[in-house]
Amino acid sequence: MGQGMCYSLRGFLTNWLGVTLLLCMAAVGSVSANATSRFVSADSKLSILINGLGAKQLDVSSYLEITPDPQGLAELDDILQLPDSAFTPLQSQTLFSSMSNQAYWVRASVRESARGAQAASRWLLVLENPHLVGGAMYIARNGTLDSSGFTLVESIQDRYLVYPVDLALNDTFELYIKLNVRGAMTIPAKVWREDAYRLHQRKTLPAWGLLFGGLSALILYNLFVMVSLREPMYCYLAAFLSCGLLVTAHTEGFLAHFAGSVRVFQWIGFGAFFQCVALMSAALFTRVFLNTRADYPVIDRLLLASMALSLLLLGALTFQVLPLPLFFSGFSVCGLLFFIPAMIASLSVSDRATRYFLVGWSIFILGYAIYQFAQLGLVPANYVTVHLKEVALGMLGITLSLGIASQIQKERSQKSMGLTQQQETMLELKYTEEQIQKKVLRDTLQEFPNAEALQSAASRVIESVGSTGETVTMVLVELHHLSLVESKLGHAAKNELLTRATKRLSIVLRSIVGVVSLKELNGQYVPMAVLDSNRYAFLLRSMDDVAVNFAVDEVEVSMQRPFFYQGIGLQPGVSFGVARLSDTEASFDSLYQHALNALRADTEKNLLKGYQLESVDQYNPRNISLINQLRQAIQENEISLYFQPVYDLSSNQPCGIEVLTRWDTSHGEKVNPNEIFYLAEVGGFVAELTLKVMEQAICHYLTAVDPQDNPIKLSVNLSPKCLREDRFLEEVGILLTRYHMPSKMLSFEIKEAAIIEDPCITREALNRIRSMGISLTIDEFGAAYSNSSYMSSLPVAEVKLDQRIVARLDNKFHYDSVAGLINLCREQDIKLVIHGVEDESTLARLEQMGCSFAQGHYFSAPVKAGEFRLGKGQMRRSRYQRA
Repeated sequence: MGQGMCYSLRGFLTNWLGVTLLLCMAAVGSVSANATSRFVSADSKLSILINGLGAKQLDVSSYLEITPDPQGLAELDDILQLPDSAFTPLQSQTLFSSMSNQAYWVRASVRESARGAQAASRWLLVLENPHLVGGAMYIARNGTLDSSGFTLVESIQDRYLVYPVDLALNDTFELYIKLNVRGAMTIPAKVWREDAYRLHQRKTLPAWGLLFGGLSALILYNLFVMVSLREPMYCYLAAFLSCGLLVTAHTEGFLAHFAGSVRVFQWIGFGAFFQCVALMSAALFTRVFLNTRADYPVIDRLLLASMALSLLLLGALTFQVLPLPLFFSGFSVCGLLFFIPAMIASLSVSDRATRYFLVGWSIFILGYAIYQFAQLGLVPANYVTVHLKEVALGMLGITLSLGIASQIQKERSQKSMGLTQQQETMLELKYTEEQIQKKVLRDTLQEFPNAEALQSAASRVIESVGSTGETVTMVLVELHHLSLVESKLGHAAKNELLTRATKRLSIVLRSIVGVVSLKELNGQYVPMAVLDSNRYAFLLRSMDDVAVNFAVDEVEVSMQRPFFYQGIGLQPGVSFGVARLSDTEASFDSLYQHALNALRADTEKNLLKGYQLESVDQYNPRNISLINQLRQAIQENEISLYFQPVYDLSSNQPCGIEVLTRWDTSHGEKVNPNEIFYLAEVGGFVAELTLKVMEQAICHYLTAVDPQDNPIKLSVNLSPKCLREDRFLEEVGILLTRYHMPSKMLSFEIKEAAIIEDPCITREALNRIRSMGISLTIDEFGAAYSNSSYMSSLPVAEVKLDQRIVARLDNKFHYDSVAGLINLCREQDIKLVIHGVEDESTLARLEQMGCSFAQGHYFSAPVKAGEFRLGKGQMRRSRYQRA
């Protein structure tokens, strides 16, 4: 599409340039043909013959003669004494030398042919250049050769130099005009019939008013859009249009005519100054509009070079240290440095607004170049070429405004369709989540033996106990109400529930002595088989009835603890079928059949209880709105970070810092910290959020702590879904390298339930984190599991005890659990942090139990990360208001 647009635009520009040049040539040719039939040469002077039988205006620029007046002090007598060779045709001269005033004398011979019986007519000689400052015109009739025979004719007040000429029948006269030229310009000259000139003015003034009024409206429109959308791009465009309006008003003489008393408007470099400002504004607009800084770095540097060179030209122009030819050469280079890269960048973009940009700038540059060539005498200066810049400027304003309108319309359309698109995006995320959960469930179930493996293993066990007389018990476990979970929450909820239930059951069975291993996997035995998606089986060996009942009760208690899915607890019903191998029917089939009969009986009894599931809708309008606001807040760094230190009770010094997140929406709503990561998980950008939080936390950490002198670790909460991103850990490594942060000073906090149940947390992923030198912390330990034997198989360096257990230390069971955990962590060299210490009595009891590390509001409340400073003294045991 980009190549086709390039070819079509190239053809358009070629055709447009050809038509413009043909019009220019036709206009010049037409004027020259008419003039040739009326102009004659007499006495070595160019003579202008005016035929009043139908002429209204004649271009006589090429029939004037000119001679310089270097000192500007010559009088008419001095000029009359000059030889004819001192005068040269005006057409062969380009008044292009410096920015100072220059004096010239212009002369011509005028004669009117016979007009029959008509009376004398009144004509006007118009020098159409507002940069000319002229005195009176001297007219001599009948070939007078001295100044006494000349009549003085004053110019008429107008934005051009206008001199009235009264002609009689067959009248011939000579005219001399002294001109002061301000800057480099040509002198377009026309002879008008007075009535035709007045009519021409009345017709053109409304067009000028329309042009200036339209440009003013576009300027106000862009300023309004800039204020409404807070986009600097529209301010740059308004500045460019304002400069274009001033340059046009200056070059057409309106400023000199209506505000000639203002000194700045009389400055020779006024127009050139604002041309440079306009070019810089155009470059700024292009950089923002095409986003060249991010998308086209090379082109962006060229645009910056164009702006820098324009700024230098502004300085040279202001202090008048640069000749005008060099100025226009430099300005041409600036224009090319802007125009060519901008066109190259815009050709690679195919939206409508950029096409307007491309066409508008192309027309403007082409028209302005032809106008500038006409002013420099490189192409004929006529009505078309002199006013081509106004047409080009108007076209540019229209096309750019159409582009802005198209862009605004697109944004409004996107906003009106935003909710629908967001809902579609959420549905796609939901579908993707379901597919991922299906794959995770399938991979998880493949780790466990199926019915055939169960039969093979059970047959071997039955055969081995035949001679020893040991007991063999089969237990079937079945989960209920999965169809209700699926109908209420979808396939993803059901699949994740089954995955977590399978992992939890496996963890619990490994901690029970007497469970038969069905196969080996990664150095650990697999204690159960998966028969259906919601039915499991395991074998117990050498266990009496009391031990079997204890094992079943432990499994039931663990499976009845809720499985949290997106903020709600799921508690599916569970039934058991228990059968012991009998001496008379010592076979797998009979054992399995008895267990299946027992399971059916227990299932019928449990299903009568019913089950009420709390409904949740993660894709409701509030969550969709919060997800979009959170995504924007991440991009604009609106997530607030707080630091809360962890203290070493033996030295009374901080030994760690935990990063906490806070977020207030644009409407002032305070979002729960846990909900922040939940929304990011649903929106699919939790990895981006974690990386952003980590980067900001590292910056604040390095400002407050020197890791070389203070080995204080920075702990960041990690969502398991971050490990689904292939490049997440690689991005973490890049961050550590960028900020020269030692990896051993960083720790990831992962909730205990996620480590055990979440399918994203695998031993390989945890080992990869440890191989990077990053520590692992189990957060909220003890909230869901009472068995801590699995810790020895995980690469964990720190455990953070859940504060709900700390609050229940008066209970003997919880007290004994904490004491046992302290001893276990000391044996395995794992740092145990007691979280949620709120008062001195709790701290004293923990110190008595042998706890070495603690965290809570008793020591320090969370402090804004930007205000956190590591104190040199001991910890301050004082109360603070919660953050």
